[in-house]
Amino acid sequence: MKTKLQKKETLGRLSEKMPTDGVLIFTSFSREGEKGLSVAQMRNLKRSLKNIGAEYLVAKKNLIRISTERSGISSLVDVSKFDGSVGLAVGGKEMDSIALSKSVYDFSKANPVFKIFGAVIESKYLDADTFKDFAKLGSKEMLVARFLGMMQYPMKNLLVLLSNIKK
Repeated sequence: MKTKLQKKETLGRLSEKMPTDGVLIFTSFSREGEKGLSVAQMRNLKRSLKNIGAEYLVAKKNLIRISTERSGISSLVDVSKFDGSVGLAVGGKEMDSIALSKSVYDFSKANPVFKIFGAVIESKYLDADTFKDFAKLGSKEMLVARFLGMMQYPMKNLLVLLSNIKK
């Protein structure tokens, strides 16, 4: 059991890391009556998030709840409704939210024990289903390329039509 001082340090670290306009994904790595993630699986998750500039934090629900109140996002998310042990995937405002979401979602697909409750992305709460849809999107570069391709298609047809009229 942690001492008051240790809890205070954990709370300060959580409040400091919790972004107000970045990415915050609420997950569960262990539920009552079930075997949770192994140490190796947890290490792999933390490494994969660290490679993209994010971090995975674990703390008691009450400390997470207090830190959400301190950071001003408690109106968006109610931590007490989450079951099991709660962990947070955290990325700052400069973080690519799609890359972080995709990484966490891919990990959850590979590890059924790992459950996603929802996320706060750019000060908006996404429930688990909406988050999964968001995570399935491609990267920013791929979305921009698709958009430009879609814009190019009508112009190309117009050019073909105009060249056929000229003939």
